[in-house]
Amino acid sequence: MKLSEAKDILKEYLLDTVPILFLGAGFSIGAQNGMSSMDGKSLKEYIFDNLVKGKIGEEYYREIREYDLRKLCDQVNFIYKRKNELEDLLTNCYKGTKPNYNNPFHLKLTSYPWKKIYTVNIDDLVESIYKENNVDLFVQNENKLKKDNNSNDSTVLYKLHGCVNNRKEGYIFSQADYTELITKKLDAKLNSFTVDIVQNNIIFIGVSLDEPDIEYYLSIYSGAGYKLKNNKIVIIDKKPNLNLIRKTEELGALLIEASAEEFLNFVQELNYNPDKLEKATISMNYSGIYRLTDIEKTYKKPYESRLYLGDYCNWQDVADNWLFIRSIIEKAKDNINTLMQQNEEVSCFSIYGKIYSGKTCLAKQLAYDLGKQGYDVLEYRGKTLNKNCLKDYILASPYNKFVLLIDGASYYYQEIEKLFEYSFEGKNLLILTVSREYYHKKRKYYLEGNNYMDFEIPDKITREDAERINDVLEIKSYLSYMGSMEKEQRIKDIYGRKSIVNFIFAMTYGNINKNVENTYNKMYNKLTDIEKKLLIELAIFDFADIDYYPKELFIERYGKIINVEDMKIVDLVRSDGNGLMVRNFIFNKKIIRNNKQRIEKIMIEILKNVSRYVSERANDMWYIIFQCLLKEDVLEKRLHLKHDVIRKIFLSVKEEYKEVSYYWLQLGIMEQKAGDYSAAYNYLLNSARIRPQSYKIQHAIARNYMIHANNIEVKEQALSIFIKGEEKMMKLIDSDEYGKIKARPYSVNCFITEKIKFYEKFGIVPSDKELIYMRDILDSIDHYNIDTYIKRSMKNFFLFLQKIGKLEILHMDFNSPYLKYVGRKDINIDLRYNNDPFTETI
Repeated sequence: MKLSEAKDILKEYLLDTVPILFLGAGFSIGAQNGMSSMDGKSLKEYIFDNLVKGKIGEEYYREIREYDLRKLCDQVNFIYKRKNELEDLLTNCYKGTKPNYNNPFHLKLTSYPWKKIYTVNIDDLVESIYKENNVDLFVQNENKLKKDNNSNDSTVLYKLHGCVNNRKEGYIFSQADYTELITKKLDAKLNSFTVDIVQNNIIFIGVSLDEPDIEYYLSIYSGAGYKLKNNKIVIIDKKPNLNLIRKTEELGALLIEASAEEFLNFVQELNYNPDKLEKATISMNYSGIYRLTDIEKTYKKPYESRLYLGDYCNWQDVADNWLFIRSIIEKAKDNINTLMQQNEEVSCFSIYGKIYSGKTCLAKQLAYDLGKQGYDVLEYRGKTLNKNCLKDYILASPYNKFVLLIDGASYYYQEIEKLFEYSFEGKNLLILTVSREYYHKKRKYYLEGNNYMDFEIPDKITREDAERINDVLEIKSYLSYMGSMEKEQRIKDIYGRKSIVNFIFAMTYGNINKNVENTYNKMYNKLTDIEKKLLIELAIFDFADIDYYPKELFIERYGKIINVEDMKIVDLVRSDGNGLMVRNFIFNKKIIRNNKQRIEKIMIEILKNVSRYVSERANDMWYIIFQCLLKEDVLEKRLHLKHDVIRKIFLSVKEEYKEVSYYWLQLGIMEQKAGDYSAAYNYLLNSARIRPQSYKIQHAIARNYMIHANNIEVKEQALSIFIKGEEKMMKLIDSDEYGKIKARPYSVNCFITEKIKFYEKFGIVPSDKELIYMRDILDSIDHYNIDTYIKRSMKNFFLFLQKIGKLEILHMDFNSPYLKYVGRKDINIDLRYNNDPFTETI
């Protein structure tokens, strides 16, 4: 298609969304540098004349002249037995690349507010353009991504094949370089591209698409199902060859015949100059935060919901009245009103419950109703929660009230906590979170003490719920197996399902409660071995409380092999824009139980795949997946793996995660549970080497000393080790740092439990000074943090004091938390070994 014919389409891409730009060698043609010409043919001649000629026999000249550029570079590196000569030549050629001032069309690049630019060019042309136009540019030219501490308005440039301004990272030119890049898969810039290619619109300019690494990821993309691709690709090329035309068709991309100069002229003519609010919205969208008003523009007409078949709840389900309004919604609304009456700028209302309890449906209905009351409703669906772009948007927006909905939010509680410290200049932000019960209870301490309230949603169906469900299904003509029943019979059937998950199962597979096993076997046996493997992975993710299996991971591992729209697998797997999940989690236990022997190998494969995206302190989706999968507690108690299998999984991925503190922390906990306290100490020190100031790691080290001492039979040996741990734990407890105060309950619980255990084991009666310290640290826990662990510590402390005749140590009055234990003979000191509720959380 000619540019003149594609202008309207291109204009829509550029004005309705801000696409990513991808630049190849063709973009730099016409610029000025150490090479008089920028095309590959001239570069080959230049390399041959300067590095090959005279270094080999003339009889080989003709053969080598026929090599492509990658093979030629391999030969050069072979001749010199190193890369220095080739890199010297390339650096001299391409460093200091600038626009040609006789025709400076390249300077028009900044006339559009690109958020991301990827390039396979090692020259610094883009850097020169942005510098000359005085526009912010943040350059990612290292294997590990750097953190941009500047502005959300900065364009980010990813140098995929190296950069003349950072030569130490090397260049990707030879075939061997490409092979290493693809097989090792450790380059964070390329990893970023693999995420963006299935997520954002991309415009390629001057790219032949035959670079092996780019070709590899594009081929995976072209094999992915349409449900996992919601973006468009545009390729700009002046004279596309047959190979490029073929690849464009395979990708389903739009090919526009135009030069880089013609494209940049068109972009400048658009005169797109977004205001502050538009820029903030663009940045927010790039971070995965979307306005409901924008989402509404994508609604389908006509629309038939699949909510009652186990699919994700989406906004159109709410807007088109597919949700049944549960009886608990009024209580939730009352609680939100109470929360908002505190007149704080930031509030957080956390909905939690079991899977398929209707958490997301309730949250979206609440947010939708608030939208009708004048709130600007936002939804987070990204990989990393960018707080700054959210703040920029709120401050620029004409709205004064905002709702931010975050599903799978427990992983982000630490980041959400920081939002309470932000100033929104009198505007109000209600953060509406949805979390599974397990991690919510493990991590809610980040939120406690702020203007926060949690709300448990039961998965039980009430009689009133059953009536409302029936009414919705009847209106929507979606009665499924209940179509022939009378109304009262339907209500009775729905109510009799007892839980939402049972009802969803019945709607999906019919009234087959007595034949669940047969239904599962019939569906499962239809699948190929590779499809079964995917199901095992999805079940593992569910057992680890990971909300979804990312589409990027699926496309990389299965995109060419499995079509998620295939009817054989669609009955078992649901998918949306983010990823996949087993449609009915009732099957998950069966999947795991029937494939126990495959879990070890699959876990290692996934962890190695994910490792390329994981880096220390990156609190994003990939880091969350890594943490959840390597939680020793998940491996042991949920997947029921034996210690030797867990240890093998850990050690098999050591090379990939040796620079990540959490890896060593969990490995230390694993060895601690196995009773090898010396090995645990060594691993915990490795963790501390990476994050020396981490409270969790210091807590784990102190705890390891105390537990170790309590497992030594000789008092003198045990005492010296216990004192070390005691001193370290007291230092944490007595700290007045904010983060340590928030986490104090966990250290207090550990200290009290292990201290009493030590006294009991060796028959020690402590001094009043020691007992008063124990009393005071228990009293220091505020009412927000008195959870089951602290309650048990208080009970154990009371019973221990009673046993040694020291109850006068306590401050007993009518408000005392110890009063309920007075005179009771049905309780005993409970010092059983328990998982640490602190270091076991992510």
